[in-house]
Amino acid sequence: MIAFATLLAAAAQVPAAEARWTPLVALRGVDECTRCSGYLLPGVLVPRADWPLRIDSDLPELFRGVGVLYSTTKVLPPFDMQDGRGVPEAMRTQLSAGFAGIDGAFEVFLYHFVRDPEDARQSVRIVVYAKNLLGEDVLVEPRQAMATDGPFAELDGPEVQLGRALLEGSWTRPLESVRLGPRQGRAIGWTPCLQAKQAGVDATTSGFVNGLVRAELAAASGGAARVEVHVVAVGASTPLHELSEACEALLARGARSQETMDLSVVPPKCHVRRVSGVSRNFLWRGGARLDATRIDADGLSFLMAAPAVQTSECPDARQTAPMLLHPPYVHPETIGNYLVEHEIELRLANPGDEPLSLDLRFGKQDADIGLAWQVLVGDEPPARAALLAAEVQVGWAGKWKKDDLPDDTRSFMAKRVVVPPAGEQVVALRFVPLPSASMPFLLKLVRD
Repeated sequence: MIAFATLLAAAAQVPAAEARWTPLVALRGVDECTRCSGYLLPGVLVPRADWPLRIDSDLPELFRGVGVLYSTTKVLPPFDMQDGRGVPEAMRTQLSAGFAGIDGAFEVFLYHFVRDPEDARQSVRIVVYAKNLLGEDVLVEPRQAMATDGPFAELDGPEVQLGRALLEGSWTRPLESVRLGPRQGRAIGWTPCLQAKQAGVDATTSGFVNGLVRAELAAASGGAARVEVHVVAVGASTPLHELSEACEALLARGARSQETMDLSVVPPKCHVRRVSGVSRNFLWRGGARLDATRIDADGLSFLMAAPAVQTSECPDARQTAPMLLHPPYVHPETIGNYLVEHEIELRLANPGDEPLSLDLRFGKQDADIGLAWQVLVGDEPPARAALLAAEVQVGWAGKWKKDDLPDDTRSFMAKRVVVPPAGEQVVALRFVPLPSASMPFLLKLVRD
């Protein structure tokens, strides 16, 4: 799975007796924003060829009314903050780092709450709307996964439902395909009606949704497509066959934010905020070969999913990517790593004379972390196809959880990893951080 020659290259600077092990680099920091702790797990961001672009729509996370929540346009439409002030145009003018438009397959991550006053509640539907910018037809093949119901941060919650659907490849297709004529726009994905008075097949009483819409694009001539993508809240009374027209009528206005944060300023120091914008989609791939006899009673912890603002003193530990397009009121990186796929391979060696029993866990002390994962253990690295076909498991751990381990961790494993004397075991792990989880978090190897 992983090119260990690359990950172990740094070992050339250590004594020959140590060169077969991945060097353990301790993470330290005293800056008030830093989360540098534990050890560095070597790894790289791998660009995704299947879904090269990702659009995050997560701020305003809390909103009311109808209108645009995020667009891939140069300037976001006017919208008001919770206190009634309008977001200045300068803060709605998006910053570009080489953004060349949506010209290929992409995915849209949605994370939104309807937050109407109790005396003015209305049901809305969130729609992903694509508009063809070419003078020829563009073909779109969309699929989606949406989850709305259940308790937050629990095993039957909506975040778990979405994470499980992603790893299992459980997609629905409200439209088999869409043909966009020149300059034409169409709805290509949508949520159920949110905050409905009664639940139904296409409606929920929940005001929350987290979801993914994926779409493959191709110009009719076979060349590159070029579309704008808009995430729009429309009235729930809109018939499905009129969603496109309803979106088109709302593209010049934004839904009102119900966030308490001030979106007229850039994120204050240490303020992670949320993510909205376009980035190059990636998976994070890493690993290590470790002498398991050196794991002490406290275990061995690796920092995961930390952004730049939290790794200024340990920049090699950053696992997020630069944004291509984003409004100034969010950071220029993929804060959060929600539903970003991570693939890790740990080679656990035992040069001793007695078998070793090990556990691999994840956790967090100051909040909660949730993951959906697949794991395989064996003498050799498994084929990637085997890992992708493994059973999907889910779990939460952290400060507010009462059913995890005493150190605020939860095990990935159904049983301990036993490494025989003079032997080695390989743990192959694939996981995604669940929406609503708090990051960064720790992977922890524990020796019994």
